Amino acid sequence: HSIFWIQAADQLTFEKDVLEIGKKLRIPGIEDEKADIKSLVKQRLSNSSAGQWVLILDNADDELLWGKRSDLRQQIFSLVDSLPRTTNGSILITTRTRGVASFLAGKEVIALEAVSPDEAAKMFKNRLETPDLASDRTSLSTLLERLAHLPLAIVQAASYINMTQRPVQTYLELLD
Repeated sequence: HSIFWIQAADQLTFEKDVLEIGKKLRIPGIEDEKADIKSLVKQRLSNSSAGQWVLILDNADDELLWGKRSDLRQQIFSLVDSLPRTTNGSILITTRTRGVASFLAGKEVIALEAVSPDEAAKMFKNRLETPDLASDRTSLSTLLERLAHLPLAIVQAASYINMTQRPVQTYLELLD
């Protein structure tokens, strides 16, 4: 199985990440200046020879890029047409925009909520390789509040602390 991650916040990062996928898949002509990169990658992933894959569209929040058009005269084109459609792959979309979620996923939307402060602290500490780095309860509480008790943000913060082996207070200083 292949897993592809696309930063979908804007068209430029989307196209850059799609190009990287095309390079990883060694699609002939992908680096040609006149190549329609999005179309080439869509065609490859739509083909059963691509094997099983998961495509993660992260931060698809912009309704102009990912939503339904109310004014068809707009010069901005939806990136939805660039997504492959096949039974051998799945697309997971993260968005903070309900309209985009509903347009792209229909009834398949799963709303994720923030966890409680106690759950957030437990999640954070369980992710740390060195739990002593979170021994300052005040700093930990402040950090979790700033991260809005969101699981992905908590896991990312813990990962950074694991990589740097710096205490929560240092992470807070960098965050500021």
